[in-house]
Amino acid sequence: MLFPGIALATIVALEFVGVPGVVALVGAVGLFVRGLALSSRRASFLPRAVGLAALLVVLLLLRPVEPGEIPDDLAEVLLRELLSNPDRERTCYVEVDGHDASPDLLRRLDDLGVRLLPRSRARLRSRDSEAVADLSFSNVEDRRTGEPGTILGVKNLRRENWFLFSLTVEMSSYTGMLHAWGQRCIVLRPFGWRITGVKSRWVS
Repeated sequence: MLFPGIALATIVALEFVGVPGVVALVGAVGLFVRGLALSSRRASFLPRAVGLAALLVVLLLLRPVEPGEIPDDLAEVLLRELLSNPDRERTCYVEVDGHDASPDLLRRLDDLGVRLLPRSRARLRSRDSEAVADLSFSNVEDRRTGEPGTILGVKNLRRENWFLFSLTVEMSSYTGMLHAWGQRCIVLRPFGWRITGVKSRWVS
């Protein structure tokens, strides 16, 4: 049972704190075990306390470097949330961190039955061309065909709290000036990304 337990603990540690975290955890556990050995011989709680404190500090403070870009596997989870009740008649133009979604990411979402294109294929209609009232609800069109659509975006992956492993990321949907909204998602990555909470940020 010892080896499976060690293997499972290593996998969990890699998911939550990465390779540097595993190295630090091994050192902290070593200090803790050493403290137990010393305390049993010297009847002193100080070595044990030092080892336990080192272990807690590593668990609470050592985390992976905050990612600068949203990986495709996380973007896929977020976009599936955005498209949970899709309008299959409307084309969606997708951007990730302000750039076109990758072709591979768009292929992963083929099973949703929604026409997905890169953000660069869309443009906002000129206010001079239509009444403002019309643009308020339908302001996005295809650059080539003029077909109306919706811009979907995910961006700003950052850490939620200094002492937790959860991260936040922003999602948005824009169809027109009065037909748009933004949300902040709390995400966690134990054995794959998952959304643990969604908070509305703005609606227009």
